[in-house]
Amino acid sequence: LVEKAWQTACNMARAYITDMRMPREYWFWALRHAVQVMDYLPVTVNGLTTTPFELVYGVKPDYRVLFRLFSTGFFCHEKDGSRKRDGIAEAKTIQGIAIGRCRSSDGLIFYCPSTKEMYSSSDYKLDESLATPNLFNLRYDGGIFIGLYDGDKVKVQEPYPEGTSVLYPTKIQGKKS
Repeated sequence: LVEKAWQTACNMARAYITDMRMPREYWFWALRHAVQVMDYLPVTVNGLTTTPFELVYGVKPDYRVLFRLFSTGFFCHEKDGSRKRDGIAEAKTIQGIAIGRCRSSDGLIFYCPSTKEMYSSSDYKLDESLATPNLFNLRYDGGIFIGLYDGDKVKVQEPYPEGTSVLYPTKIQGKKS
């Protein structure tokens, strides 16, 4: 049962990466989003149709929090480094890639490739019609495979072996955490 759920989550994440033609480095965010969507899908438990989210939290999930992963987003950001943006001609928004829901605020997490930082904002606008990889000059790596190749091919060392911790610094309302 667990293996089937893991396979489903990996297939969903692979589909998100392939659909938006994103590089492999966004795999974590695709997998995280896939698991969140799976928690919202209905299941039958003891003859009762419910969701895993409802079983854990006791409330029905709010489907409005779902969004198209890797969409281009524009979000409010008043500061440019340590300098506050002011004046009529200065834009107070930044463009980024929507990569997930923020757990500490009611907003989305955006990754801005130009600054190489993550931001959380609840004041945003998503534009799903833009081609995110083209806009940010990202190169599509092709399909994603779980595990390493076997056989006659040269074996590649796993870049993130089991137990490796991966930390993503985020900037939430101007504070690094």
